[in-house]
Amino acid sequence: MIARRQALHRWCLDPGTWHQITSRLPPVPGPVQPILDDRKRQEASAFVWAHITQGELRFAPRPIEDKQPEPVRRTWIGRRGATRFQLTRPDPLSHYAELRKLLIEHAEHVAKNIDRPSMAKVPIHIATERLLIRPLALTDIEAMDAVFSDPEVMRFVPRRACDREHSRARLQSLIHINDSTA
Repeated sequence: MIARRQALHRWCLDPGTWHQITSRLPPVPGPVQPILDDRKRQEASAFVWAHITQGELRFAPRPIEDKQPEPVRRTWIGRRGATRFQLTRPDPLSHYAELRKLLIEHAEHVAKNIDRPSMAKVPIHIATERLLIRPLALTDIEAMDAVFSDPEVMRFVPRRACDREHSRARLQSLIHINDSTA
């Protein structure tokens, strides 16, 4: 848990992630709609932090709140309990039940990324007289196109020969896969 707390020292849900999470919430019937502002984003961040670190909500970092003017901070502090209660109670309102489910899903994703063994992104570069092993780059398009467009070479590969556009797409996909596993 110490590694998780260190990784999340000044962490909060960024506005883009908050939007992705809240856009997955089902619509709330009726004229009164939930407010999904920065105050709610701060409380959701604290909830996620507590889930990941198994710490107390009251010890969660509050970087969004810290940036607010003093009167706003006082208001937010006064309203913390209501949101905290809704997110942690055993029988929350349906909106909060869905929000809690999405926040826990996100927390588990973040925790998995923190817990993944850290591999330094040291590119492998091995060179001999006849062989060069290095990470792929977009500048490799000429060579990749020569391979992917040659029907004789591709007859031994489960995919068919393709044009330059498809070669570029394959190259970009391979670069992306390499980057995401490093």
